[in-house]
Amino acid sequence: MPLELKLHENVLYPMPYVPTEANLFIVTNQRVVHYGEHGHTEIPSSDVAFVGRLMVRPTQFFAILCWLAALPLIVVAIWQLSTVWGMDSASPMALFSSDAPDPDAPPPPEGLDPTVNWPLVVLKTRILIIGLAICAAGLLLGGLKLFKRKNYFVICRGGQRVVKVQAKDEIQQTQILMTISAVKGKVKPPS
Repeated sequence: MPLELKLHENVLYPMPYVPTEANLFIVTNQRVVHYGEHGHTEIPSSDVAFVGRLMVRPTQFFAILCWLAALPLIVVAIWQLSTVWGMDSASPMALFSSDAPDPDAPPPPEGLDPTVNWPLVVLKTRILIIGLAICAAGLLLGGLKLFKRKNYFVICRGGQRVVKVQAKDEIQQTQILMTISAVKGKVKPPS
């Protein structure tokens, strides 16, 4: 998409301008040119009436979904923790041995079935709590990362035409905004 420069026209953005490179957005001292998905849009700099910035969070909805998915995991983990709070647990090696109750184990708390190996049940419940907590933390951190993601745009309007240019970061957005603002409505193309 090489740009055919007019007489007394200088490219202000991108700088340095290399005609052989593909530039989707070009600002000169006489016009603003954008090659987008809807085709070629060109606005004379004397017609530019509005230039503004826009920042959107495109993944904000998914971040909220992650946070909402983490909430039941946290609730279940707290509920499970309350059921085994203060109970004695078996050693982690008991997971790899038989399910028979340990004869040296202390008696279960009042109201619990004495035929069940409660120290092993407490150990399995604590492992479940740790797994739920790790999953919830992953969802919370993933949601935070999704929430922080931002897309930057510069909106330029002239007459009936509007150009929406995506910038890679806030610095490039400011650079485009200031370049268009500098030529906005000031330069009349030579007749």
